[in-house]
Amino acid sequence: MRFRTLLLTLATLLAGCGLQGSPFGFSTDNVADSTSQLSVTGRYLVHFRDAVSTPDQAAALAAAGDSLVRDITPLGVCIVTSSQAGAGLDAQLVDYVEPDGPVAAPALLDGNGQPVQARSGWSPTSLTAANTLGGAGVQSVGPPSSLLRSQALGAGNGVSVNDPLVADQWGLSAVHAQQAWEQTMGQGIVVAVIDTGVDLSHPDLAGNLVSGISFVDSVQGPSGSADDARVVPFHNVGPVDDNGHGTHVAGIIAAEANDGIGGAGVAPLCKIMPVKVLAYNTKGLEGDVASGIIWAVDHGARILNLSLGGVGGSQTLARAVAYAEAHGALIVAAMGNDGQDPTLHYGADAEFPASLPGVVAVGATMADGEVAAYSNHGSWISLAAPGSGILSTTPTYPVFEDLQPGYDILSGTSMATPFVSGTAALIWSENPSWTADQVRQRLFHSATDLLFPGFDDSTGWGQVNAAAAVGAQAVS
Repeated sequence: MRFRTLLLTLATLLAGCGLQGSPFGFSTDNVADSTSQLSVTGRYLVHFRDAVSTPDQAAALAAAGDSLVRDITPLGVCIVTSSQAGAGLDAQLVDYVEPDGPVAAPALLDGNGQPVQARSGWSPTSLTAANTLGGAGVQSVGPPSSLLRSQALGAGNGVSVNDPLVADQWGLSAVHAQQAWEQTMGQGIVVAVIDTGVDLSHPDLAGNLVSGISFVDSVQGPSGSADDARVVPFHNVGPVDDNGHGTHVAGIIAAEANDGIGGAGVAPLCKIMPVKVLAYNTKGLEGDVASGIIWAVDHGARILNLSLGGVGGSQTLARAVAYAEAHGALIVAAMGNDGQDPTLHYGADAEFPASLPGVVAVGATMADGEVAAYSNHGSWISLAAPGSGILSTTPTYPVFEDLQPGYDILSGTSMATPFVSGTAALIWSENPSWTADQVRQRLFHSATDLLFPGFDDSTGWGQVNAAAAVGAQAVS
């Protein structure tokens, strides 16, 4: 089964609907597999030839009756809406026109691997500046005790922290994060979470946030206030999380340690750059993801976490990934949650951006070290990481997904991916002069084999090992 996506209409972005299709992946409905097919979103990606000036591009679009949504200037790409698939454009001015294809986060799973349901009666307008930027009481948020796993970290297991939920974060122990903290905690590194946004006021994240942006024009909700240094509004909309997915991912990477509340991230001293490219229902478009990648790289992110994907594989998204790599950034992406018996479904329909060259693609494991049943397989996989029953931060206000406020336990390759991003931040913090390829190779060569010696299509080079990656000690 392939890593699937649902093509969106603009009405879906505005009005929204529940997660569709397989609860473990992306719907195959209306997938556009070639540039010859019409985009049901009405949005297209137009790449003009290098010699065509910006005024000439604008004139060509106007003559064709197309409307400009946004320029992705470094790529020479215009995102446009068009009623005729760009057919009215002067072919001598254009290299390619392609549908602005769909992307989505893998369907959110709870601690038992079941789909998380949408919150009854919720709408984007229920978000207000008061409950988003104000947050909930620091001591009042957290999962009920029935949700917590009892997997306490033993004595002598590295640096101790005073965060009360760390003992319930089995993934930290599995990747040997606390031994790695003897060397570094990720200071000096910025990780972009390209996702549904982040709870900007979460007490376990707020101190680790840097300026972010939203490329989701249709969000109805609060914008970042003018005096909020963490927010760089795009069309006056800040990167506020209205789903919960992005906040959970961010906490796995960089929840603050030793603050006496909540849990801790893999790299608790690194910084998170919130880049919102997915709407409240975790759906989005490749043009927005490409825009987010470019913006994050241009604003100082060294690691880009993309717990999202699709099967369209546009030239524009591939070129955005290549741009990031050419500018020294490392991209880490989720394999997806469609996993089936790999002997029956090996390598069917590679997903993007996980399968693009240079991208670190991540599958998910369970607390017993087994590969999670939902985790995709394929020759493009790089690493595995804890993905099932992961406790992390969630918005302190009601969002589209019916999550516990503050902290909750979720599962998926979306949760596995930030364990690798956090470990990459530790490596880069310890070795600031290294290139992205050196960081990538250290991730691979320090991983712990799970299934077979060397590479396999279910776990890649093995499960990420933070302590071995930074040379804290040879932990297996």
